[in-house]
Amino acid sequence: NTAYNNSVRLYNNSIALGNIYGAQSHSVQAKGNVVELLTGSKAQGSVYGVHMSNALVQENDTTVSWNTVQTAAENNRVILNGAEAGTATAEIAGAKNLSGWANNNLVQITDSTATASTLAGGWAQHERQTLTASGTQNFPSGQQDLSIGYQANTNTVSAAGSTIQANVYGGLVSRQEETNPNGTPDTTLSTAWANLVHLDTSSVTGNVYGGAAMGDYTSAKYNRLWLTNTQVTGSVYGGFAQGANAAAAWNQVILNNTSVSGDVYASSAAQQEGNNTVTLAGQTDISGTVYGGG
Repeated sequence: NTAYNNSVRLYNNSIALGNIYGAQSHSVQAKGNVVELLTGSKAQGSVYGVHMSNALVQENDTTVSWNTVQTAAENNRVILNGAEAGTATAEIAGAKNLSGWANNNLVQITDSTATASTLAGGWAQHERQTLTASGTQNFPSGQQDLSIGYQANTNTVSAAGSTIQANVYGGLVSRQEETNPNGTPDTTLSTAWANLVHLDTSSVTGNVYGGAAMGDYTSAKYNRLWLTNTQVTGSVYGGFAQGANAAAAWNQVILNNTSVSGDVYASSAAQQEGNNTVTLAGQTDISGTVYGGG
């Protein structure tokens, strides 16, 4: 089941009052979908290159297996060029996936204004799923809930000449309710790896994260945050991992002719960190504290 290469494009001062989806999918793969807002157009709701989820394997008319089908959201895009998008309660994401991984997705913002509660290149958000289908439900010990592991890797947010009011994430993985159907802990590692945020000649009101992993058994590694000629009202993180057994390493922050009103972390993790770097160049001004690791 696939959702491939769909698109929504707004031109010439068009206005969308609701949400926009390049694809809204409950299928197994969503790839190559795109939303473009161009030349004065406005979107007043959430904007997703793709928004997707999937539930369980339907074995036959009467039995639903507890084995999951992880979904793939890859190579989806949101492009803003001379446009406005979002509100304070909106979301903007190249891909948001509730039951799998969001890899290689992009939000690209040029000469535009973006406002959101969360703005992410790729976002994998945990969905604890409960069966409601009729028939025999093939769960161990009668358990009817399950959790699904996920990744948000190699995603990108880029901006030039733009104003952003949002918490910005190159890649974001958020994990909750880490329990298998049989009641044992779900220790599957969830990752935010090798994501990039590159902002040039822009301003951000909010925190900025190259990659962030929220929850137990998470890892934020190899992420890069690169800001030039940019003002950030908030803190910046190359990699951020929050929760028990959460680790962050090999993350990088590069700031050139940039001001940050908060703190700067190459890496912040609950458990393990290492090999992180912060580089400050030009007339960079940090109001808070600078941490290689914290």
